[in-house]
Amino acid sequence: MYDYNHLMIGLWAYSNIFIPGTKVEYENKPALNLQGDVIHGKRVFSKLFWAFNACIEGFPFCKRMIQVDGTWLYGKYGHILILAVAQDGDSNIFPIAFAIVEKEDAEGWEFFLKHLRNHVVKDDGIFMISDRGTTLLSIIDKDESLWKPPHAYPAYCVRHIAANAKTRFGNNQIRKEILGAGKLLCIVY
Repeated sequence: MYDYNHLMIGLWAYSNIFIPGTKVEYENKPALNLQGDVIHGKRVFSKLFWAFNACIEGFPFCKRMIQVDGTWLYGKYGHILILAVAQDGDSNIFPIAFAIVEKEDAEGWEFFLKHLRNHVVKDDGIFMISDRGTTLLSIIDKDESLWKPPHAYPAYCVRHIAANAKTRFGNNQIRKEILGAGKLLCIVY
């Protein structure tokens, strides 16, 4: 079993030596044996957030919108990678922050959004595009959330709407028409 406190402290030190200004936040939890008892002095990985300084400094020059989503990590570790991206002036994807969490649940989203707001997205009036999953919406809708108006404006992801319509109606033409409508509605800055 790894000592994750030392691993995370090492990651933070490494990133700030070789990539100065990198923001790293992490959480761990007590290690348990097979019987469910706490193993004293041992902790295990739970969550990790990071944002590179270049991404933090570049974000204010991007369009005033971000996209957030999560995806499964496959293989030995079944965690979730959550990321936030923006668009630069030429509509290129600009990654701004990353997190690895155990599940795409309320706890994981809250951890990610809290640190995204603390370290990267500091201004109000940002559009946040997502799949608008119920778990993510529950975090956005909290009273103390800085991810709802006037701080941020949640928006739907057209690709998710199109994929859901295709699944629901079993018709790929609907998906194509929704994507086409989404392209027509794009605002060019």
